[in-house]
Amino acid sequence: MEKNKFDSYFNEFYSLQKEYENLLTKFINSNGEYKKIIEIHKVATKLFSAFEKAICEITVNPEIIGQAYIEDLVDSAINICESGILEHWNFISFADKKNDLKIFPNKNSYGTIQRLIRTYNKEESKRLLIMFKEKKLPTKGFEMKKKHKLNKGKTNKLQLIVGIVAFITSGLLIYLTPTNNGLRYLFIRILVSIGSGMIIGGAFSNRIKIKFKYKNLLITAAGTSAMFFIIYFYNPASIPAINAAAP
Repeated sequence: MEKNKFDSYFNEFYSLQKEYENLLTKFINSNGEYKKIIEIHKVATKLFSAFEKAICEITVNPEIIGQAYIEDLVDSAINICESGILEHWNFISFADKKNDLKIFPNKNSYGTIQRLIRTYNKEESKRLLIMFKEKKLPTKGFEMKKKHKLNKGKTNKLQLIVGIVAFITSGLLIYLTPTNNGLRYLFIRILVSIGSGMIIGGAFSNRIKIKFKYKNLLITAAGTSAMFFIIYFYNPASIPAINAAAP
């Protein structure tokens, strides 16, 4: 994944980050105006949600994410926890003592960020868990067993094996038995499409993505499914002459 493509997932986050910083500056210049505290917190909530949204989009994106990008993302998540979330709640706690704001985080907040850190950096996860607990902030993501694995584009060996078996089987059927009726032709065509799709999809992970129309039906697919549709619907081989009277 190219760096500019990787960074593009954080456009919303970067925009909100600037807005958050501007609001903090205005708050300082206004000598702590109450209404600005509420506005700052609303933007902060959107800011942290935007970072989690970016993580989720990168996770499900069909393109490969390299190890260097994973390390950058985890480091950014750690920094967001320390310099972002914890510092924001320090600010809210300080403001709350003067204005009785009664602002509390949702118990499921920051779960995606926390799971990502716990998956790739257990030591930092343990350290941040203690810090979050001290501030009485949500720690569900640090404590749950579910991991947040990012797609590194690993070859799916099982899918490759199944695809090869299906492809070889279809090849044997083509050369060893006559395709003398429509049902047999349809079966072999499906088997070839499945086998080829699984081989290519397994080797190239989810990098392949298609969108096309078939009989007024819009079809969107990725990976193995995409290859199946390409091979099945755009098969260059012509349909053989089939003897309808044949058994």
